[in-house]
Amino acid sequence: MSLELGSDCAAPAQQEAALAHFQEPYDAEGTAITKDDIFHYIYGILHSPEYRTRYANNLMKELPRIPRVAAFGQFMSFVSAGRTLADLHVHYED
Repeated sequence: MSLELGSDCAAPAQQEAALAHFQEPYDAEGTAITKDDIFHYIYGILHSPEYRTRYANNLMKELPRIPRVAAFGQFMSFVSAGRTLADLHVHYED
């Protein structure tokens, strides 16, 4: 299952839907996923070479689809990578 994000993604109802979408598969693991985690996960996924290669044809024609990974550990790896990358992009001149 994937989540399709449009230009009005910042709406509170959609933020809550995204939060529920990503919390649901990992609930059994006693995890706490935040909206910041989701932002950084998406940032990490969209910059993943594997994602860009796998979905290259679709990305040229439509809005990106954000897949859920199978395990919470994988999710947190993308969160960490996305957080690091976002920090580099925001503070590149520091």
